[in-house]
Amino acid sequence: MLIYKFTHVPSGKIYIGSLKDSKRWSSYNTSSRVVKAMLEQNSNEWIREITHDYFPENWTYKEVVDLENSLIKESVLTIGWDALWNKHYGANAYSPEAMAAAKAAQETTEWKAKRSINSKKWFVENPEKAEDRRIKITKTMSESIPKLREIQLEYIRNNPEGHKARQDSANLAKQSPEAREKNSKAKENWYKNNPEKSKELHNKITQTKQTKESKTRMSMGQKERYKNPEEVNRLKKLAKDRFESPLERSMASSRTKAYFGKDGVKEEHTKKQIERFGKIIEVTFEDGTTYQCAGRKALETKLGCAGILRVIKGLRKFATCKESEHAGKKIVSARYIY
Repeated sequence: MLIYKFTHVPSGKIYIGSLKDSKRWSSYNTSSRVVKAMLEQNSNEWIREITHDYFPENWTYKEVVDLENSLIKESVLTIGWDALWNKHYGANAYSPEAMAAAKAAQETTEWKAKRSINSKKWFVENPEKAEDRRIKITKTMSESIPKLREIQLEYIRNNPEGHKARQDSANLAKQSPEAREKNSKAKENWYKNNPEKSKELHNKITQTKQTKESKTRMSMGQKERYKNPEEVNRLKKLAKDRFESPLERSMASSRTKAYFGKDGVKEEHTKKQIERFGKIIEVTFEDGTTYQCAGRKALETKLGCAGILRVIKGLRKFATCKESEHAGKKIVSARYIY
């Protein structure tokens, strides 16, 4: 923390201010828009000096600003407002009314949106500083995690009942419909707003799931979960809701198109389907639309019809569908395509 004075040599006017983070002093150009603009235009016309940088140990930044306020008042009494670039006293921002107004403003959607935009803009415009900041935060977190873990383990050892009560409370909160809906929406928004990170995360999860250890753990976990009827019903409902979600269906469709768009994937898939189910059959309905399926029996089961083989051989003119979205339609022709 420090208190500084900027002197404009041509006019002799001064600006008194304070700075909470002393490390910023070398590049700091005050919080005054007027002074900042003049400094950026011609910094050679200004003299920068630190007037106070040693304070009592128990002082906070509020006390520093109070001192800044006193210095401005003294300057007003001796040289007047006309000789100052300051427009008000520095402590105004720390008055109870100003602090209450600032706190209320920070809760508004406009303030949060502006802060988010400015933050993203800073990261884009300062990639090197952003990377240094990320490295420092990562280092600090990696150093503090073992200490925090020790504190946590010590608490668990000394308060087993309290720890169990906290776990039960947290699990109960997670099971509430409100919490599930909130987490689901937050997850959907994150995937929607971060497509590249979403794809990277999906690839990592897929690679992790392919390991032998992961498959074993997943298998054991699923067996334990399926022993609970309530959990089974919850998973079924969750799967149904996800299937009916427009966003999930759209994402699934996009992933499928991207997968089959790769070289050789479609041919390999077709080969495996033929080996497993038999030849692929394409049927044509009376309205001109077509439908494909691997294997005659699978086709008849999905469409709820019979006699497809006779239609293929020309021994039967049509077959009627009784199941799926094609129910009621007539199949007027059928052929093997693979």
